[in-house]
Amino acid sequence: MGSKKQLLSLNFAVNTKMKKSLVQYTARIVSIVGHPLLTISILVYFLSHRELPEKEANLVSAVILGGVTLPIVLHNVWKMSKGQYANFDVSDQKQRKSFFPFALALLAIVTFYFWWTEKSAALVYSTALFLLMVSIFAVVNIRLKISLHAGVNFYIAAILFHYSAAWGTAVLCLAILVAVSRWILKRHTFWEIVLGTVVGIVFGCINTIFL
Repeated sequence: MGSKKQLLSLNFAVNTKMKKSLVQYTARIVSIVGHPLLTISILVYFLSHRELPEKEANLVSAVILGGVTLPIVLHNVWKMSKGQYANFDVSDQKQRKSFFPFALALLAIVTFYFWWTEKSAALVYSTALFLLMVSIFAVVNIRLKISLHAGVNFYIAAILFHYSAAWGTAVLCLAILVAVSRWILKRHTFWEIVLGTVVGIVFGCINTIFL
């Protein structure tokens, strides 16, 4: 009888561990799919090819990918290789203090380039607003490690609702899953995710005014 109870207890422990591992694995996949660098790059490609002539849309996409996305990827990988970043997401609040100035400098240069080359007003305003949003994330990070994953994905969802309820709903569902994944992975507290969500939605809604 005792052996049977021990066996049942062992099976329960193994099953619980397997379920937790599956949840953790799924959360990691969702978090990667919803990484801000990936989703914002896709948004830029989508909107530029929707609103601009193909040649100009390709240029805008190349500027964002080559001037922001790729440099940040290389920067984070380099910092990880030197042991200065714990992970690619820069989840440590103190480590983010060196990340934000780099990212903001890139965004500022790209925003200035779009303004200087007289690109469409919608593009300039959108880039400037995104720069302002990330600046707020940087300032808040002094006290609270606000969630960039949640903020950027809810920002994208709010913008896409301007174009299509279906697209907006789909990305909203993704944003919710991403936010939950960050909590499951213990990268953020509940309130860090909530604050990121609120900031993202507010700036996304403001951005639609200029689209």
